Amino acid sequence: MSMVHSAAFPRPTRTPRIVTASLGLSALLGCGGGGGGSSTPPPAVAPAITSHPASQTVQRGATATFTVSATGTPTPVLQWRKGGTALGGQTSSTLALTNVQLTDEGTYDAVASNSAGSATSNPARLTVLLPGLVAYFPFSGNANDASGNNNNAVVQGAVPTADRLGAANSAYRTIPGYLQVPANASLNLTDFTFCLWFRMEQVNSAFNCLAGKDYTTAYAFGVNSGGSGNCPPPAGTLRRMVVYLGGVSRTFPTTNFLCDTWYHAALTYNNSTGALQLFVNGTLVDTASVPGGTLGTSTYPLGLGRDGRFGDTFNGVMDEIFIFNRVLTTQEIQGLYAR
Repeated sequence: MSMVHSAAFPRPTRTPRIVTASLGLSALLGCGGGGGGSSTPPPAVAPAITSHPASQTVQRGATATFTVSATGTPTPVLQWRKGGTALGGQTSSTLALTNVQLTDEGTYDAVASNSAGSATSNPARLTVLLPGLVAYFPFSGNANDASGNNNNAVVQGAVPTADRLGAANSAYRTIPGYLQVPANASLNLTDFTFCLWFRMEQVNSAFNCLAGKDYTTAYAFGVNSGGSGNCPPPAGTLRRMVVYLGGVSRTFPTTNFLCDTWYHAALTYNNSTGALQLFVNGTLVDTASVPGGTLGTSTYPLGLGRDGRFGDTFNGVMDEIFIFNRVLTTQEIQGLYAR
């Protein structure tokens, strides 16, 4: 028999059963790969330099650009330095130096840092060249010309040695021997500036030639013996810088050059006026003159540590030789001395 429910007898209401459960935090926040989840942060990894900046040689007024790359977790923060000193605001992977001057020369590197540590790039050297440069011999392990003019020197018995700062194989000792630059038109100078560092260790001739092409027709300069072949010489011996231009000589009387002492010398000559200047350690110490137009040409090579034609040798150490086809300013010479 079926039961019929009428309006007078409504269907009974069913109360739902409430089930409670304890939910873990992962369920409350979402589980699996669903949205809203969190993951354990990756472990920190110390920085590593993956691409180092490269040394550059640029003309004064140009732009020099260094780049560096580094990896690490978290992403490293970069800081460029010059000579070990941080450069303010230079924290990107690229360091761009515009309108470079001699004061910008130096060694640059980058430090990458994060919470796990730091790493420093290899140093990169910036060399700034002045206009009118004919040849530049930094003697950085070889006797090549770094000016870009291919006036490379040929080593004739000279041997690599430490420079004035103690860097190995960064200068040449001309005991015995010398260096020779093959003859070419760029070395037949009229106006010129020679700059170099030198240290005299022996005195074997009356004229100890630092550089020369042929002192009878072209140019040569060096230190005289002062009448003694000893190093150090007897008391009262004076050794002066001497320059030969077309066979005409001038002696600069102010500076007495001592044995086993480093000097920076810069010699300038204006062929139209005959004016000569000698700078020692960045300071103008002497001037002289010869008749204008005295300087001639020569087919002989350029000697470094001796004359290119005659056997007048310099016995000591030479470094950082610059040859220009113009007269440098005092400021430029001081900049080369300070580099």
